[in-house]
Amino acid sequence: MNEVLATLLGACVGAVAAIAGAYITTGRQHKIEAGYRLRLAFHEELAVLRDASDNSDPCDILKSSLKKHLIAVEEFKFAICKRKIPSFEKAWEEYYKVDGFPFPEQYFKHLGGIELANKNRELAIQRIEHILSFTRA
Repeated sequence: MNEVLATLLGACVGAVAAIAGAYITTGRQHKIEAGYRLRLAFHEELAVLRDASDNSDPCDILKSSLKKHLIAVEEFKFAICKRKIPSFEKAWEEYYKVDGFPFPEQYFKHLGGIELANKNRELAIQRIEHILSFTRA
């Protein structure tokens, strides 16, 4: 009788462990896929911003892609743990908004010469990299 109970208990513990493992694996896989889509959403713009020979206006580059970025950011929020969401949202707000309003013009290159243009380009790169840092681990 004790052997039957031990077998049943072992089977129950094994089933619970298998279910927990599957749940953890599924959640991790969802985060990996959402992180990939987030990185992919910023990939082209980041490459253009990093290309020093490209003289494009960062504002124009980013403005045309904001909808794509917003969709990827919203999707990624569902894949990260709840305690990281406020930090992630703050990183997005710093990139996307000024005083609470969408304002890609903060990266406009013609506001004050080549130095400011390069600073704005670097600022955009840093803010994008900060957003993408949430896709690691």
